[in-house]
Formats: sequence, C-alpha cells, structure tokens
Amino acid sequence: MVRRKKSKQACSKGLNQRLKEDRISQFYESLLCQILNYLPTKDVVKTSVLSTRWRSLWLLVPSLELDSRDFSDFNTFVSFCDRYFDSNRVLCINKLKLTISENEEDGFYLKSWIDAAAKRKIQHLDVQFLPQFHKIHFNLYKCEALVSLRLFEVSLDKGRIFSFPCMKTMHLEDNVYPNEATFKELISCCPVLEDLTVIIYGMDRKVFQIEGRYDAKFVSFPCMKTMHLEDNMYPNESTFKKLISCCPVLEDLTVIIYGMDRKVFRVHSQSLKRFSLKRVSSFLHEVALSGVVIDAPLLCSLRINDNVSKSFIVNNLGSNDKLDLSILFGLWHFDETSVTSMRSSIDRFLPGILSVMEMTIHSPAFMLMYRYLALIPLPHLPKFSYMSRLSVTLGVSDLQFLPTFLESCPNLKSLIMESNSNSKRMLLNGNYHINFSSVPKCLLSSPEFVDIKSSILVYVARMKLVKYFLENSTTLKKLTLRLALRLQYCSAKDEIVKKLRKFPRISKTCQVGIVFD
Repeated sequence: MVRRKKSKQACSKGLNQRLKEDRISQFYESLLCQILNYLPTKDVVKTSVLSTRWRSLWLLVPSLELDSRDFSDFNTFVSFCDRYFDSNRVLCINKLKLTISENEEDGFYLKSWIDAAAKRKIQHLDVQFLPQFHKIHFNLYKCEALVSLRLFEVSLDKGRIFSFPCMKTMHLEDNVYPNEATFKELISCCPVLEDLTVIIYGMDRKVFQIEGRYDAKFVSFPCMKTMHLEDNMYPNESTFKKLISCCPVLEDLTVIIYGMDRKVFRVHSQSLKRFSLKRVSSFLHEVALSGVVIDAPLLCSLRINDNVSKSFIVNNLGSNDKLDLSILFGLWHFDETSVTSMRSSIDRFLPGILSVMEMTIHSPAFMLMYRYLALIPLPHLPKFSYMSRLSVTLGVSDLQFLPTFLESCPNLKSLIMESNSNSKRMLLNGNYHINFSSVPKCLLSSPEFVDIKSSILVYVARMKLVKYFLENSTTLKKLTLRLALRLQYCSAKDEIVKKLRKFPRISKTCQVGIVFD
C-alpha cells in the first residue's frame, strides 16, 4: 500500500516537472501562432513532431515562406504545397512567399495554390523564380484583398481584368507582360497604391510604351508616395515627365538608367522630398547625352550618380537640403581644355546647389569642381554659403587641391574625408607627394570638427593632412583619425600617437581622437 502510494507520488511529480518544462504548450492557440509567425516556415513545420498538441498547429500560422531549394527534390516540394493548400485546417493565409527554382513550363501547380490563397483573403504575396526566367502563367485577378505584391521573373496572362482596391505596395522585377495594356491594367487597378517599383532587364521594353499609343495619357496615382524605376525604356521625354507628374503626393523617387538613353529626364514635382538618380554607362568615350532637369520645391535630399549626362539643371534646393554628388558632365578627362568646354553647363548647374546645407562629393566630381574653380579668379568664386557639413571622397594626389575647394565653403563646420580605391595603388607605387600651398580663409574661422577616414596605406599623406589642420584651423574643437582595426594592438599605433603629440595646435581647445574601425 505504501509502495503504491509512493509510485503515484513519483508519477505526479514527474508530470508536474514535464509541465514546468513545457509551459509554452499551455499557451492559447492564438498566442502560439503569433510566436511561430516569427520563425522560418521550415522551422515552424518541424514543431509538428513535438506532441499531439503541436501536430497541426503550424497549419494555423498565417505567414508562409516556401523555397523549393529547401526540399530534397522538386516533386516533394509540389506535393507538400498541394497538401497544405488543400487542407481544410488552413483558415487564413495573410502572407505567402514562394521561391521556385525548377523549370516547370506549364506551372500547373501554381494556379491552384494562388487560387487557394485568394480564397483565404491573402494580403501579401511574393512570387519569384530562380535562377532564370520561367514562363509560368497564373491568375491574380481573384486576389482582391492584396495589400502588397512582389513578382520576380513571372509571366502574366493577358485578357484578365485586375482589381486591387487595397493594394499599397507593388514590386515588379524582370517580368513579362504579354502586351502594353496588361501592364497598364495591372497598375491602374490600384487606386490607393503608395509604393511602386518597376525593374526590367533584358529586351522586354514594352512597359512604358503606353503613352506613345495613348497620346500622352497616363494613369493617375493619387496615393503614390514611393516609386523605384530601374532600367526601363521610355518612348519619349514626355512619358517620363508625365509618369512623375501623375503622382501628386510622391515623396521618394529612385531612377536608375543604364546604357545610352539620350533623352532629357525632367522631374517636376510639387511634393517630392527625396530623389536618387543613377545614370551610368561603361562606354564613356562615346557619350554625348542630353541632361537632367529637376524642379521640386520641397526636395530635401538629392543624390546624383551620373557619368553620361552633359547638363544638369536643379531648381529650388534650399538651405536645409542634402546633396550627394558624383557627376562628370560627360567628360572622360579633367584637363583645363576639357573642363573649359563644359564651363557653361557647370555655370548653369551651380546656382541650383549653392544653398545646400550638407554635401557629399565623390572623387571624380571633386576633381571636376576643382578644375572648374581653378578657372575662376578668387574674388569671384561661387560660395556654398549655407554649407555646414562636407563629406568628400578623394585620392591621395587630390588632397593638394582641397584648399582651393574649401575657399568656396566659408561657413563649414564639419569636414569628413575618405580616400578612394586609387590611393592604395598610388602609395604602393611610391607616388604620394603632397604639398598644401595655401590656407583657405574658412580654416581660420569656421571648421569645428574634422573626421579623416582612410586605410593605413595612406598613412604618409594622412599625417600631413592632420598636421595641416592642426596648424591652421583656429576654431577646431575635435579632429578624429580613423585607423584600421588591425592596428589597435601593433607598434604602428604607438608611432602615430607619438607623431600626433608633436604636432603644434593653433586651437587651444582642440582634441585629437583615434578610432579603430
């Protein structure tokens, strides 16, 4: 009797111990699903072997990410998805991401999966095919509850009428549209669309041919706030201009153009706040392209990386704006003759950016601007009077031109410098002679913070630069020298510290800091 009582107590104790160890299983089903929703789908499915309670719980998780590469073979992947989408236990699919790497030409499986997701009011759909394009057709017209849609290398059916009354985000990358009307129908059926990305690689350039056939008529995007356009073809200049102007609340715009599109790209927007333009070609010696016109009174951030446009006109940049500049005006060489040939274009460009508060300028653009400023007598130099922060990337040989550039920045407070990739090659060749021939007035009255970012390979030039600022900047409060992390525990660090202590400082309050990163 006593032995049986002890046995019951032991069993009860063991049960209590197991319950303590598995308290998570005691949570409500809804809470467990929320927890599982943060895990990768393949890990969520593995929980089905934990216990009877967990066997079908993963089917209630509203988000699903399936990648055919996670399965032993493609047939196993299709079989798994068929069972999942046919299951009566799956009541809700909020988010579905499918990554498919097999080339199944008919794609019989996909249509039924999307239809099943549509019946469960799917809101976020992401379908991508890897590693190459697959001509798989499926229907989207039933997915009326979609809020976001991403399609990568998908071929759409023609003749379908879409309706996405809730769609806010659409990302279309390298897809095939059977005709121009299909693309127009796809994006025009989204009355509340806020974020649109269109990227087209290869030879399918029919997307923005819409306007050419419809006499400059385009769809309207009354809610569009973000737009990303990459490698698209526009039949004429008015198409691009119209596309931007049909977005009355557009705030963020990114445009990437590869190749030799010779059109003038005009951005006129009363709402645009951030604009990034990348227009590049590897055939610089053949470049003779038209330019860029930007007129956006609310613009506060402008980024231009353009090695082909020969003219730029920027209107309405204000004193609180940020500018990131890498432009060549179509030049391959920056000798005096070449820069002089483009002087009138630079003259038209500069007034639009002179009021910026912050500027980042990259090595080619820096050299171009230096050569341009060298053509102008010192009393007539254009002034960046509102600029308080300048970040410049330049080569070691370009450092000697920095004082001339700083003459145009009379109120500069912060200066950040970083060496470009050519610096390593120059120093290995022993070509690092630096000579600062002048001291710009701004160094005597304005800079408070100088940050020098570069590798140890530019050590010689960098120490000359540090000495130059310490000896000439009367208002300097802090100079930061950034060194490679590997130098933190080697003798080179001690050598640098000794040199820094020997440099005279004209500013009595200046602190010198060394940061390893």
